[in-house]
Amino acid sequence: MGLLPILVIVIGLIAGLVAPRLFGHIGAVSAEPTLTAQQEDLLSEFRSCLSSLPKQVTSTVASPCAEKNATLLRGIPRATFASRLGHPDWCKSAQQSLLPWSKQSCASSSVWGYSFYRLVAVGGGP
Repeated sequence: MGLLPILVIVIGLIAGLVAPRLFGHIGAVSAEPTLTAQQEDLLSEFRSCLSSLPKQVTSTVASPCAEKNATLLRGIPRATFASRLGHPDWCKSAQQSLLPWSKQSCASSSVWGYSFYRLVAVGGGP
């Protein structure tokens, strides 16, 4: 038995072990993850809280979801949040400033979130 058949067998074994993981991973990235019933309920509740908040207020408003524990949602991809809750309310810039959400300002930001508060606008500046 020469070196070539052994090499072909080794490459075949490696491909057999790596390919399913690689293609399985690629498939998992493109598909929406399967959420538990608890996660679905929590996302639904957050969506309801966000949609009930007024856009402009004359006094501070805090949603009932403002203090809700969201640890059940750890690990859920950003795309899932966006599809269920809409675009985030804010992001953190490269200069570490919090910015209101905009595609232009926040496209490359890895830190973003939703606000369950509405505050009264203060002053217009000079």
